[in-house]
Amino acid sequence: MLLQQRDFLKYSSIAQVLRAYIHSGHCYRFDMSGLYDFSTQISRVGNNINQIARSVNAGIAKPEDAKRGLYLLDQVYELMFRIANK
Repeated sequence: MLLQQRDFLKYSSIAQVLRAYIHSGHCYRFDMSGLYDFSTQISRVGNNINQIARSVNAGIAKPEDAKRGLYLLDQVYELMFRIANK
């Protein structure tokens, strides 16, 4: 809905749409449960990467495991960037 409003109003960002709603008094309730779930998943990815880094530093895991973890983190960041710029 916000993306459609952004395009319809010819704003450059969703933040501008939200500000316009707030200033005009037209505030709506949004379902943010998807955002919470997304945030939880991102947090879990970060925790997993930290565990990999700790195990590499402790000599338990191989440096290749750390490289794989960093590659996956890069993929997550790329996906987040694409989602944010839709």
